[in-house]
Amino acid sequence: MVEFLREQWQQRPSLVIIAVTAPIAFVITFLAILATSGDGERNVLVSFPEQQSGAQADAVVLQQQEQQPPVVEVRTSGTTTEAAQQSVSAAPREPAQPERTAEPAARDTNGSAQTAQQTEPARETPQATESEELPYLEDVLVEQIDWSALRYGGDGGEGAILPIDNGVVPSTGPRFATSWELLVPSARISASIKKVGRAPNGAMGAPDNPDIIGWLDSSAAPGESGNALLVGHRDYTDINGKVGYGVCWELDKSRLRDVIIVIDTDSELAYVYEIIEKVTVDPTDRSSREYLKQTEEPVVTLITCNGSFDVNTHSYSHRLVLVGLLRHITRT
Repeated sequence: MVEFLREQWQQRPSLVIIAVTAPIAFVITFLAILATSGDGERNVLVSFPEQQSGAQADAVVLQQQEQQPPVVEVRTSGTTTEAAQQSVSAAPREPAQPERTAEPAARDTNGSAQTAQQTEPARETPQATESEELPYLEDVLVEQIDWSALRYGGDGGEGAILPIDNGVVPSTGPRFATSWELLVPSARISASIKKVGRAPNGAMGAPDNPDIIGWLDSSAAPGESGNALLVGHRDYTDINGKVGYGVCWELDKSRLRDVIIVIDTDSELAYVYEIIEKVTVDPTDRSSREYLKQTEEPVVTLITCNGSFDVNTHSYSHRLVLVGLLRHITRT
Protein backbone atom coordinates (compact mmCIF):
# COMPACT_ATOMS: atom_id res chain seq x y z
CA MET A 1 0.00 0.00 0.00
CA VAL A 2 2.85 2.29 0.86
CA GLU A 3 4.65 1.45 -2.49
CA PHE A 4 1.40 2.20 -4.33
CA LEU A 5 1.04 5.59 -2.66
CA ARG A 6 4.71 6.37 -3.40
CA GLU A 7 4.25 5.59 -7.06
CA GLN A 8 1.05 7.66 -7.20
CA TRP A 9 2.76 10.51 -5.42
CA GLN A 10 5.54 10.50 -8.00
CA GLN A 11 3.19 10.34 -10.97
CA ARG A 12 0.11 12.36 -9.61
CA PRO A 13 0.93 14.25 -6.40
CA SER A 14 -2.13 16.49 -6.56
CA LEU A 15 -4.44 13.52 -6.66
CA VAL A 16 -2.81 11.99 -3.59
CA ILE A 17 -3.20 15.23 -1.67
CA ILE A 18 -6.88 15.37 -2.52
CA ALA A 19 -7.40 11.73 -1.63
CA VAL A 20 -5.73 12.11 1.76
CA THR A 21 -7.19 15.49 2.80
CA ALA A 22 -10.77 14.81 1.69
CA PRO A 23 -11.53 12.20 4.38
CA ILE A 24 -9.96 14.39 7.04
CA ALA A 25 -12.12 17.33 5.97
CA PHE A 26 -15.18 15.12 6.00
CA VAL A 27 -14.46 13.94 9.52
CA ILE A 28 -13.90 17.49 10.72
CA THR A 29 -17.13 18.68 9.08
CA PHE A 30 -19.09 15.77 10.52
CA LEU A 31 -17.79 16.43 14.01
CA ALA A 32 -18.68 20.10 13.67
CA ILE A 33 -22.24 19.24 12.69
CA LEU A 34 -22.57 16.91 15.69
CA ALA A 35 -21.25 19.55 18.00
CA THR A 36 -23.72 22.16 16.73
CA SER A 37 -26.78 19.91 17.03
CA GLY A 38 -25.77 18.80 20.54
CA ASP A 39 -25.58 22.42 21.88
CA GLY A 40 -29.06 23.22 20.65
CA GLU A 41 -30.59 20.17 22.26
CA ARG A 42 -28.93 20.94 25.61
CA ASN A 43 -30.36 24.46 25.64
CA VAL A 44 -33.85 23.05 25.43
CA LEU A 45 -33.68 20.19 27.91
CA VAL A 46 -31.22 21.25 30.58
CA SER A 47 -31.17 24.35 32.73
CA PHE A 48 -28.01 26.24 33.26
CA PRO A 49 -26.26 25.37 36.47
CA GLU A 50 -26.64 28.93 37.85
CA GLN A 51 -30.40 28.94 37.02
CA GLN A 52 -30.81 25.56 38.59
CA SER A 53 -29.16 26.77 41.82
CA GLY A 54 -31.39 29.86 41.96
CA ALA A 55 -34.58 27.81 41.59
CA GLN A 56 -33.47 25.39 44.27
CA ALA A 57 -32.73 28.29 46.59
CA ASP A 58 -36.19 29.78 45.94
CA ALA A 59 -37.80 26.42 46.71
CA VAL A 60 -35.91 26.17 50.00
CA VAL A 61 -36.97 29.70 51.02
CA LEU A 62 -40.63 28.98 50.22
CA GLN A 63 -40.49 25.74 52.20
CA GLN A 64 -38.98 27.53 55.21
CA GLN A 65 -41.63 30.23 55.05
CA GLU A 66 -44.39 27.62 55.08
CA GLN A 67 -42.89 25.87 58.11
CA GLN A 68 -42.21 29.01 60.18
CA PRO A 69 -44.97 30.94 61.97
CA PRO A 70 -45.74 34.50 60.90
CA VAL A 71 -43.62 37.19 62.41
CA VAL A 72 -44.50 40.65 63.62
CA GLU A 73 -42.23 43.62 63.78
CA VAL A 74 -41.94 45.41 67.08
CA ARG A 75 -41.50 49.09 66.39
CA THR A 76 -40.30 51.77 68.75
CA SER A 77 -40.74 55.38 67.72
CA GLY A 78 -41.43 54.26 64.15
CA THR A 79 -38.18 52.26 63.68
CA THR A 80 -37.75 48.52 63.62
CA THR A 81 -35.70 47.18 66.49
CA GLU A 82 -33.05 44.51 66.09
CA ALA A 83 -35.29 42.07 67.93
CA ALA A 84 -38.03 42.55 65.36
CA GLN A 85 -39.01 38.91 64.78
CA GLN A 86 -41.36 37.67 67.49
CA SER A 87 -43.70 34.75 67.00
CA VAL A 88 -47.40 35.55 66.91
CA SER A 89 -49.33 33.40 69.37
CA ALA A 90 -53.05 32.80 69.55
CA ALA A 91 -52.94 33.11 73.35
CA PRO A 92 -53.24 36.64 74.73
CA ARG A 93 -50.07 38.18 75.93
CA GLU A 94 -49.60 39.10 79.55
CA PRO A 95 -49.39 42.84 80.07
CA ALA A 96 -45.91 44.10 80.49
CA GLN A 97 -44.97 44.63 84.11
CA PRO A 98 -43.28 47.89 85.02
CA GLU A 99 -39.68 47.55 85.94
CA ARG A 100 -38.88 47.90 89.57
CA THR A 101 -36.12 50.28 90.36
CA ALA A 102 -34.06 49.95 93.46
CA GLU A 103 -34.76 52.55 96.06
CA PRO A 104 -31.82 54.56 97.32
CA ALA A 105 -29.95 52.71 100.01
CA ALA A 106 -31.02 53.85 103.43
CA ARG A 107 -28.42 54.78 105.97
CA ASP A 108 -28.43 54.27 109.67
CA THR A 109 -27.16 56.75 112.20
CA ASN A 110 -23.63 55.44 111.75
CA GLY A 111 -23.66 56.21 108.03
CA SER A 112 -23.45 52.58 106.87
CA ALA A 113 -25.52 51.65 103.86
CA GLN A 114 -28.55 49.39 104.29
CA THR A 115 -30.06 47.44 101.40
CA ALA A 116 -33.51 48.71 100.50
CA GLN A 117 -36.14 46.09 99.65
CA GLN A 118 -37.38 46.31 96.09
CA THR A 119 -41.07 46.31 96.84
CA GLU A 120 -43.98 48.23 95.46
CA PRO A 121 -44.76 51.35 97.43
CA ALA A 122 -47.47 50.81 100.03
CA ARG A 123 -50.85 52.39 99.37
CA GLU A 124 -51.72 55.31 101.52
CA THR A 125 -54.61 54.63 103.85
CA PRO A 126 -56.62 57.25 105.65
CA GLN A 127 -55.22 57.86 109.10
CA ALA A 128 -57.60 57.56 112.01
CA THR A 129 -58.04 60.95 113.60
CA GLU A 130 -59.84 61.92 116.76
CA SER A 131 -63.26 63.34 116.00
CA GLU A 132 -64.16 66.74 117.28
CA GLU A 133 -66.03 66.84 120.53
CA LEU A 134 -69.73 66.49 119.83
CA PRO A 135 -71.98 69.38 120.85
CA TYR A 136 -74.80 68.96 123.29
CA LEU A 137 -78.36 68.62 122.02
CA GLU A 138 -79.46 72.02 123.33
CA ASP A 139 -76.55 73.67 121.52
CA VAL A 140 -77.88 72.78 118.05
CA LEU A 141 -81.57 73.46 118.60
CA VAL A 142 -83.02 76.80 117.54
CA GLU A 143 -85.75 76.48 120.17
CA GLN A 144 -85.22 74.66 123.44
CA ILE A 145 -87.47 71.73 124.22
CA ASP A 146 -90.35 72.37 126.61
CA TRP A 147 -90.34 68.97 128.23
CA SER A 148 -93.51 69.70 130.18
CA ALA A 149 -95.43 70.18 126.92
CA LEU A 150 -94.64 66.68 125.61
CA ARG A 151 -97.95 65.05 126.48
CA TYR A 152 -98.27 62.29 123.84
CA GLY A 153 -96.50 58.98 124.13
CA GLY A 154 -94.95 56.86 126.83
CA ASP A 155 -92.97 53.70 127.45
CA GLY A 156 -95.83 51.28 126.70
CA GLY A 157 -95.98 50.10 130.28
CA GLU A 158 -99.59 48.98 129.87
CA GLY A 159 -98.45 46.34 127.42
CA ALA A 160 -100.41 45.08 124.44
CA ILE A 161 -103.77 46.78 124.68
CA LEU A 162 -104.68 46.85 120.99
CA PRO A 163 -106.15 43.85 119.17
CA ILE A 164 -103.69 42.08 116.85
CA ASP A 165 -105.71 42.84 113.78
CA ASN A 166 -106.06 45.41 111.01
CA GLY A 167 -102.29 45.90 110.64
CA VAL A 168 -101.38 45.77 114.35
CA VAL A 169 -98.51 43.41 115.15
CA PRO A 170 -96.86 42.33 118.44
CA SER A 171 -94.45 44.86 119.93
CA THR A 172 -94.61 44.22 123.66
CA GLY A 173 -91.89 42.31 125.51
CA PRO A 174 -88.11 42.32 125.91
CA ARG A 175 -87.44 41.01 122.40
CA PHE A 176 -89.04 44.14 120.93
CA ALA A 177 -87.21 46.62 123.13
CA THR A 178 -84.71 49.18 121.84
CA SER A 179 -82.62 51.87 123.52
CA TRP A 180 -84.21 54.62 121.42
CA GLU A 181 -86.69 57.33 122.28
CA LEU A 182 -88.48 59.66 119.86
CA LEU A 183 -88.95 63.39 120.42
CA VAL A 184 -91.04 65.57 118.11
CA PRO A 185 -91.46 68.85 119.98
CA SER A 186 -93.76 70.39 117.35
CA ALA A 187 -96.18 67.45 117.77
CA ARG A 188 -95.62 67.24 121.56
CA ILE A 189 -94.32 63.65 121.27
CA SER A 190 -92.02 61.85 123.70
CA ALA A 191 -92.22 58.07 123.28
CA SER A 192 -90.23 54.87 123.46
CA ILE A 193 -89.43 53.09 120.22
CA LYS A 194 -90.14 49.36 119.88
CA LYS A 195 -89.43 46.90 117.11
CA VAL A 196 -92.22 45.89 114.77
CA GLY A 197 -92.38 43.50 111.86
CA ARG A 198 -94.70 43.22 108.92
CA ALA A 199 -98.41 42.46 108.96
CA PRO A 200 -99.68 39.24 107.35
CA ASN A 201 -100.41 41.15 104.13
CA GLY A 202 -96.76 42.27 103.92
CA ALA A 203 -97.41 45.86 104.93
CA MET A 204 -95.45 47.59 107.67
CA GLY A 205 -97.01 46.67 110.99
CA ALA A 206 -98.21 49.08 113.69
CA PRO A 207 -97.38 48.56 117.40
CA ASP A 208 -99.82 46.91 119.84
CA ASN A 209 -99.65 49.88 122.20
CA PRO A 210 -100.87 53.36 121.18
CA ASP A 211 -98.29 55.22 123.33
CA ILE A 212 -95.17 53.90 121.61
CA ILE A 213 -93.50 54.30 118.22
CA GLY A 214 -92.83 51.24 116.08
CA TRP A 215 -89.55 50.84 114.18
CA LEU A 216 -89.59 48.40 111.25
CA ASP A 217 -86.71 46.11 112.19
CA SER A 218 -85.83 45.40 108.57
CA SER A 219 -85.17 49.09 107.86
CA ALA A 220 -82.12 51.20 108.67
CA ALA A 221 -81.34 52.01 112.28
CA PRO A 222 -81.64 55.62 113.40
CA GLY A 223 -78.39 57.52 112.90
CA GLU A 224 -77.21 55.24 110.11
CA SER A 225 -77.30 55.67 106.34
CA GLY A 226 -80.62 54.54 104.94
CA ASN A 227 -84.31 55.00 105.68
CA ALA A 228 -85.37 54.37 109.29
CA LEU A 229 -89.10 53.62 109.10
CA LEU A 230 -91.18 54.68 112.13
CA VAL A 231 -94.93 54.38 112.69
CA GLY A 232 -97.38 55.46 115.39
CA HIS A 233 -101.12 55.52 116.02
CA ARG A 234 -103.14 58.71 115.68
CA ASP A 235 -105.89 57.40 117.96
CA TYR A 236 -107.15 54.00 119.03
CA THR A 237 -109.86 51.71 120.36
CA ASP A 238 -108.35 49.17 122.72
CA ILE A 239 -109.38 45.59 123.45
CA ASN A 240 -111.81 46.86 126.10
CA GLY A 241 -113.47 49.32 123.75
CA LYS A 242 -111.77 52.36 125.25
CA VAL A 243 -111.14 55.18 122.78
CA GLY A 244 -108.24 57.54 123.19
CA TYR A 245 -105.56 59.69 121.62
CA GLY A 246 -102.55 57.98 120.12
CA VAL A 247 -98.92 59.12 120.21
CA CYS A 248 -99.22 60.87 116.83
CA TRP A 249 -102.46 62.73 117.51
CA GLU A 250 -100.92 66.14 116.79
CA LEU A 251 -98.31 65.05 114.22
CA ASP A 252 -100.10 67.06 111.53
CA LYS A 253 -99.03 70.24 113.40
CA SER A 254 -95.39 69.63 112.48
CA ARG A 255 -94.04 71.74 109.67
CA LEU A 256 -91.07 71.73 107.34
CA ARG A 257 -87.76 72.50 109.07
CA ASP A 258 -89.10 71.28 112.42
CA VAL A 259 -86.98 68.63 114.09
CA ILE A 260 -87.42 64.93 114.75
CA ILE A 261 -85.02 63.70 117.43
CA VAL A 262 -84.02 60.12 118.21
CA ILE A 263 -82.18 59.67 121.50
CA ASP A 264 -80.08 56.57 122.16
CA THR A 265 -80.08 56.11 125.92
CA ASP A 266 -77.27 53.55 125.79
CA SER A 267 -74.73 55.67 123.90
CA GLU A 268 -76.17 58.96 125.21
CA LEU A 269 -76.24 60.29 121.66
CA ALA A 270 -79.02 62.23 119.97
CA TYR A 271 -79.72 62.15 116.21
CA VAL A 272 -81.33 65.39 115.06
CA TYR A 273 -83.32 65.24 111.82
CA GLU A 274 -84.79 68.18 109.94
CA ILE A 275 -88.22 67.66 108.38
CA ILE A 276 -87.74 68.11 104.63
CA GLU A 277 -91.03 66.65 103.39
CA LYS A 278 -94.61 66.44 104.66
CA VAL A 279 -97.20 64.70 102.52
CA THR A 280 -100.54 62.89 102.75
CA VAL A 281 -100.74 59.75 100.62
CA ASP A 282 -103.29 57.13 99.69
CA PRO A 283 -101.94 53.79 100.94
CA THR A 284 -103.61 51.99 98.02
CA ASP A 285 -101.65 54.11 95.54
CA ARG A 286 -98.49 52.34 94.37
CA SER A 287 -96.58 55.63 94.40
CA SER A 288 -96.89 55.75 98.19
CA ARG A 289 -94.49 52.80 98.41
CA GLU A 290 -91.64 55.09 97.45
CA TYR A 291 -91.53 56.31 101.05
CA LEU A 292 -90.82 52.78 102.27
CA LYS A 293 -87.76 52.28 100.10
CA GLN A 294 -84.24 52.44 101.45
CA THR A 295 -82.07 55.44 100.66
CA GLU A 296 -78.40 56.32 100.58
CA GLU A 297 -78.89 59.34 102.83
CA PRO A 298 -79.58 58.93 106.56
CA VAL A 299 -83.27 59.76 106.82
CA VAL A 300 -86.15 58.94 109.09
CA THR A 301 -89.71 58.46 107.81
CA LEU A 302 -92.49 58.82 110.37
CA ILE A 303 -95.97 57.59 109.35
CA THR A 304 -99.39 57.84 110.98
CA CYS A 305 -103.04 57.71 109.96
CA ASN A 306 -104.80 60.64 108.30
CA GLY A 307 -107.88 61.43 106.25
CA SER A 308 -111.42 60.18 106.88
CA PHE A 309 -112.22 57.35 109.26
CA ASP A 310 -114.28 54.35 108.14
CA VAL A 311 -116.26 52.98 111.09
CA ASN A 312 -116.88 49.70 109.30
CA THR A 313 -113.25 48.88 108.55
CA HIS A 314 -111.87 50.81 111.56
CA SER A 315 -109.25 52.41 109.34
CA TYR A 316 -108.30 55.80 107.91
CA SER A 317 -108.35 56.57 104.21
CA HIS A 318 -104.88 58.17 104.04
CA ARG A 319 -101.49 58.33 105.71
CA LEU A 320 -99.51 61.33 106.89
CA VAL A 321 -95.80 60.99 106.11
CA LEU A 322 -92.95 63.11 107.50
CA VAL A 323 -89.44 62.66 106.11
CA GLY A 324 -86.49 63.98 108.12
CA LEU A 325 -82.87 64.27 107.03
CA LEU A 326 -80.09 63.78 109.59
CA ARG A 327 -78.44 67.12 110.40
CA HIS A 328 -76.64 66.63 113.72
CA ILE A 329 -75.28 63.97 116.00
CA THR A 330 -75.04 65.34 119.52
CA ARG A 331 -74.52 64.37 123.12
CA THR A 332 -77.54 64.28 125.40
